[in-house]
Amino acid sequence: MNQFNKTINRLGTYCTQWDFVKDRFGKDDVLPFTISDMDISTSPEILLALQKRVDHGIFGYTRWNHPDFKNAIISWYQKRFDCPIQDSWIAYTPSVIYGIVKVLSVYNPQKKPICFITPCYDGFMKILSSNDYPTKTVHQSLDNGVYNLDWNELETALSQSKVFLLCNPNNPNGYVWSVEDLTKIIELCKKHKVIIVSDDIHMDFVYKPALFTPIIKVAQKMDYLDNVVIITSSAKTFNLSSLGGAYIICPNITKLAEYVYLLGNKDSLSSAPALFITSLITGYTQSEAWTDELIEYCHQNLIFVKEYLEKHLPTLSVTIPEGTYFAWVDCSKLGIPMSEIQDKLLNIGKVAIMDGDRYEESAPFLRMIIACPRSKVEDGLKRLVKSLL
Repeated sequence: MNQFNKTINRLGTYCTQWDFVKDRFGKDDVLPFTISDMDISTSPEILLALQKRVDHGIFGYTRWNHPDFKNAIISWYQKRFDCPIQDSWIAYTPSVIYGIVKVLSVYNPQKKPICFITPCYDGFMKILSSNDYPTKTVHQSLDNGVYNLDWNELETALSQSKVFLLCNPNNPNGYVWSVEDLTKIIELCKKHKVIIVSDDIHMDFVYKPALFTPIIKVAQKMDYLDNVVIITSSAKTFNLSSLGGAYIICPNITKLAEYVYLLGNKDSLSSAPALFITSLITGYTQSEAWTDELIEYCHQNLIFVKEYLEKHLPTLSVTIPEGTYFAWVDCSKLGIPMSEIQDKLLNIGKVAIMDGDRYEESAPFLRMIIACPRSKVEDGLKRLVKSLL
């Protein structure tokens, strides 16, 4: 795992997390744990493939609708999740967020309410608000290390909604929806004729004994395939977000054709970036061992965060998440508002950590990214303790 301990200077690379931290936090002399990408290089196999592709020297228009692209995705789902999917279900999308917006427009042109669970990825609120979708939310709380969801409340919200927008694993709290959870969700959505759109971008970051199950796998057994869509990407797993590119898995062929029409004919975005295609195929066919090592490294970083805070600042607590690479830090025992916590972090510890308010969490939580060298994690924790002790 020494490859993940290597510190790489990202300053001067137009990096959102490092070069533009001032945009979000008002200061640029802080150690950032902000936007969700990794301070870790992509896999050696992908680097070699990208270098070879760059050496080719021509980056003209591309096609994504071919067996190499689709079979790489199919094989990844079979190997990692024991989930069979068909090539006719797969389509390219420039990003997960773009895919969500377009899928919503296909399945919900009347702009009926969208239901989702909080705390949640802040991008959900932005796109739904900007596209004039009314929303219904249900809060998932954390009590003594256990996540609770009021299923009756969820059913009430779903009965008033057209689409359920799922995040699996959930960003920011790392909850991985079990087969039992997904079965309940499908049962409720089937009862109330609700479409399910699942953002699975963190699907590969799941820690044993938890298991990630694509909702499409459960839907196949419940005769609900035509009403379920997965939107995800290889970019999070292999730290390639700036290359662009994601994909959709939609068994409803008619609806998928409508989406592809919008992609190519209305928005003229059907030519996928060449380096994205290369990186996805290489990652999914050659970088499985590297991925396993990365996941274990992130898991050990999460354990380190928990044990460090227990020793040095036990008023803060961390429940090791089932998935994602975020430490979801509970600051409620401090008894001070998040505005004061952030002021201390920025001005005493010189550290930038996202607060839970951004993710529709009313209790004082911090979302700390741990997909980085252990030295950075430890430095960040020292600054956190210095700020709040």
